[in-house]
Amino acid sequence: MIDFGGAFQKGDLENIATATNTHRLPVMFLGAERPAQVLARSLDNIEQRIEWLTGSRVVSVETRQDAPKPDKAPAFFEARNAKDEMLMRLRLKAEEDPPSHDCARRREILAARAELAQIGGHSPAMRPAKV
Repeated sequence: MIDFGGAFQKGDLENIATATNTHRLPVMFLGAERPAQVLARSLDNIEQRIEWLTGSRVVSVETRQDAPKPDKAPAFFEARNAKDEMLMRLRLKAEEDPPSHDCARRREILAARAELAQIGGHSPAMRPAKV
Protein backbone atom coordinates (compact mmCIF):
# COMPACT_ATOMS: atom_id res chain seq x y z
CA MET A 1 0.00 0.00 0.00
CA ILE A 2 1.44 3.35 -1.03
CA ASP A 3 -0.22 6.49 0.27
CA PHE A 4 0.68 9.25 -2.17
CA GLY A 5 -1.56 12.03 -0.92
CA GLY A 6 -1.88 11.45 2.79
CA ALA A 7 -5.54 10.73 2.15
CA PHE A 8 -5.60 7.69 4.41
CA GLN A 9 -4.52 7.86 8.02
CA LYS A 10 -2.67 5.07 9.80
CA GLY A 11 -5.85 3.60 11.33
CA ASP A 12 -7.63 3.52 7.97
CA LEU A 13 -5.28 0.98 6.40
CA GLU A 14 -7.30 -1.97 7.69
CA ASN A 15 -10.52 -0.47 6.34
CA ILE A 16 -9.15 1.09 3.18
CA ALA A 17 -11.77 -0.57 0.99
CA THR A 18 -14.52 1.22 2.91
CA ALA A 19 -12.91 4.67 2.83
CA THR A 20 -15.40 7.48 2.30
CA ASN A 21 -15.77 9.34 -0.98
CA THR A 22 -13.68 6.89 -2.97
CA HIS A 23 -14.27 4.87 -6.12
CA ARG A 24 -13.04 1.28 -6.14
CA LEU A 25 -11.92 0.38 -9.64
CA PRO A 26 -10.67 -2.89 -11.14
CA VAL A 27 -7.66 -1.98 -13.34
CA MET A 28 -5.87 -4.29 -15.80
CA PHE A 29 -2.18 -3.58 -16.36
CA LEU A 30 -0.24 -4.72 -19.42
CA GLY A 31 1.09 -8.24 -18.72
CA ALA A 32 -0.97 -8.75 -15.56
CA GLU A 33 -2.94 -11.95 -15.08
CA ARG A 34 -5.75 -10.40 -13.07
CA PRO A 35 -7.06 -6.90 -12.33
CA ALA A 36 -5.73 -4.82 -9.46
CA GLN A 37 -8.06 -2.88 -7.18
CA VAL A 38 -7.44 0.87 -7.25
CA LEU A 39 -9.07 3.43 -4.99
CA ALA A 40 -9.52 6.92 -6.40
CA ARG A 41 -11.36 10.00 -5.21
CA SER A 42 -11.80 11.32 -8.74
CA LEU A 43 -12.24 9.61 -12.10
CA ASP A 44 -10.73 12.53 -14.03
CA ASN A 45 -7.91 11.24 -16.31
CA ILE A 46 -7.85 8.08 -14.21
CA GLU A 47 -5.89 5.92 -16.69
CA GLN A 48 -3.22 8.58 -17.14
CA ARG A 49 -2.93 9.21 -13.39
CA ILE A 50 -2.54 5.49 -12.64
CA GLU A 51 0.16 5.20 -15.31
CA TRP A 52 2.01 8.21 -13.86
CA LEU A 53 1.92 6.74 -10.34
CA THR A 54 2.73 3.11 -11.15
CA GLY A 55 4.85 3.43 -14.28
CA SER A 56 2.88 0.53 -15.80
CA ARG A 57 0.70 0.70 -18.89
CA VAL A 58 -3.04 0.52 -18.13
CA VAL A 59 -4.95 -1.79 -20.45
CA SER A 60 -8.43 -1.16 -19.06
CA VAL A 61 -10.26 0.52 -16.19
CA GLU A 62 -13.78 -0.53 -15.29
CA THR A 63 -15.30 2.79 -14.23
CA ARG A 64 -18.86 1.57 -13.78
CA GLN A 65 -19.09 1.75 -10.03
CA ASP A 66 -21.61 2.62 -7.38
CA ALA A 67 -21.64 6.20 -6.19
CA PRO A 68 -18.97 7.05 -3.61
CA LYS A 69 -19.93 6.45 -0.01
CA PRO A 70 -21.12 9.63 1.69
CA ASP A 71 -18.73 11.46 3.95
CA LYS A 72 -19.06 10.95 7.71
CA ALA A 73 -19.16 14.69 8.35
CA PRO A 74 -22.99 15.03 8.37
CA ALA A 75 -23.21 12.75 11.43
CA PHE A 76 -20.65 14.93 13.21
CA PHE A 77 -22.63 18.08 12.39
CA GLU A 78 -25.90 16.47 13.49
CA ALA A 79 -24.39 15.58 16.86
CA ARG A 80 -22.96 19.08 17.25
CA ASN A 81 -26.32 20.64 16.30
CA ALA A 82 -28.11 18.43 18.82
CA LYS A 83 -25.70 19.60 21.54
CA ASP A 84 -26.20 23.24 20.51
CA GLU A 85 -29.99 22.81 20.68
CA MET A 86 -29.73 21.23 24.13
CA LEU A 87 -27.60 24.17 25.36
CA MET A 88 -30.06 26.66 23.87
CA ARG A 89 -32.98 24.95 25.67
CA LEU A 90 -31.03 24.96 28.94
CA ARG A 91 -30.21 28.67 28.54
CA LEU A 92 -33.83 29.56 27.80
CA LYS A 93 -35.00 27.60 30.84
CA ALA A 94 -32.27 29.12 33.04
CA GLU A 95 -33.20 32.68 32.03
CA GLU A 96 -36.78 32.26 33.27
CA ASP A 97 -37.72 33.80 36.61
CA PRO A 98 -38.28 30.96 39.07
CA PRO A 99 -41.47 31.08 41.14
CA SER A 100 -40.97 32.02 44.79
CA HIS A 101 -42.60 28.83 46.05
CA ASP A 102 -41.15 25.33 45.75
CA CYS A 103 -42.53 23.55 42.69
CA ALA A 104 -41.36 21.42 39.74
CA ARG A 105 -40.93 24.45 37.49
CA ARG A 106 -38.67 26.19 40.04
CA ARG A 107 -36.59 23.01 40.44
CA GLU A 108 -36.24 22.72 36.61
CA ILE A 109 -35.04 26.33 36.30
CA LEU A 110 -32.55 25.95 39.15
CA ALA A 111 -31.33 22.63 37.74
CA ALA A 112 -30.81 24.23 34.31
CA ARG A 113 -28.81 27.07 35.92
CA ALA A 114 -26.70 24.61 37.89
CA GLU A 115 -26.01 22.48 34.81
CA LEU A 116 -25.03 25.53 32.73
CA ALA A 117 -22.74 26.78 35.50
CA GLN A 118 -21.11 23.33 35.68
CA ILE A 119 -20.36 23.17 31.94
CA GLY A 120 -19.49 26.87 31.69
CA GLY A 121 -22.38 27.66 29.37
CA HIS A 122 -24.12 30.26 31.53
CA SER A 123 -25.79 33.20 29.85
CA PRO A 124 -25.03 36.81 30.85
CA ALA A 125 -28.78 37.53 30.86
CA MET A 126 -29.33 34.86 33.51
CA ARG A 127 -30.40 36.31 36.83
CA PRO A 128 -29.57 34.67 40.18
CA ALA A 129 -32.35 32.67 41.76
CA LYS A 130 -34.32 34.13 44.65
CA VAL A 131 -33.78 31.90 47.65
